Amino acid sequence: MPVYGYHGQVVRGGDGCPLGHAHRRVGTETENARIALELAQDNDQLIFVPKLAARPFVEQGTLVEIRVHRWRVHDDLYLFCHPDRVRARTQRSLIASLRPIIR
Repeated sequence: MPVYGYHGQVVRGGDGCPLGHAHRRVGTETENARIALELAQDNDQLIFVPKLAARPFVEQGTLVEIRVHRWRVHDDLYLFCHPDRVRARTQRSLIASLRPIIR
């Protein structure tokens, strides 16, 4: 389950997964997809993360993607670059390489 800190407390977040919080194992909450993916590799767990985050793990063969038919979740993806730290050429290249993956 996704969690985040709020006024010193750990709060469960919503992730759009059709498996509600009551049906999930307590104690496997993470703050980001990368940690969830690493936990899933070692613990044989089912996780729900964006496809883009899981792609390297699926390509390496350490995780398997399970598609859920007739269930689609789409969120906007934002790329923020500090103009003084990332050259415009690099920004354009990154966007061009991501475009075919995220559609």
